[in-house]
Amino acid sequence: MEQLAGSFAKPVANVTGFTLSVESQDEKCLQLLKEAAPDLSRVGVLLNPDSPIWHDTPIALNAATEQLGLVLIRVESRGAVDIDRTLSHYTNGTVDGLLLEDDSTLAGDSSVRARVIEFAREQHLPSASTYATYAQDGGLLSLGTDIGSIFRGAAEYVHRIVHGARPSELPVQRPTKFKLVVNLKTARDLGLTIPPSILARADEVIE
Repeated sequence: MEQLAGSFAKPVANVTGFTLSVESQDEKCLQLLKEAAPDLSRVGVLLNPDSPIWHDTPIALNAATEQLGLVLIRVESRGAVDIDRTLSHYTNGTVDGLLLEDDSTLAGDSSVRARVIEFAREQHLPSASTYATYAQDGGLLSLGTDIGSIFRGAAEYVHRIVHGARPSELPVQRPTKFKLVVNLKTARDLGLTIPPSILARADEVIE
């Protein structure tokens, strides 16, 4: 998005709008995953290498991972075309947790999302994602963008542009509202007890 707009604060092109995620979501997801599963040490970060968004992932998360005592392992997949082959390389203790990036070819593809959740269950891996329905679909937890607030903001921008505002006058906005969902059924299957500190912050708890 920033490549198109030139600048989030002051778009130089005829482009503005809203991003669907921010870098801090990954950090918070990792923090929550470690809090939920304290024994985690090696987390696979599942991403699409063809997407420029994930070019520096997981290097960009180094500060957070050092603080949490984690090692992040870059797991590359281009989606349905190779997800089974990709996951087959990460069995038998190669990783002990998963972070699924919110990419249209991965978490955004319902068949791929279901396969990752199934893999995590088969391998007994705690997993998290910034995709909004990941925990609802069977993952351990998700910290997704509140899409409703994005839609409301987008509608306001459309209204302002229709009434004469120029896109360059409207800064590109990052999401500020997020929804934490915790799946207690998945936690029980993994033998995990979710700390009260997480449950108190959760917007939705799936029994």
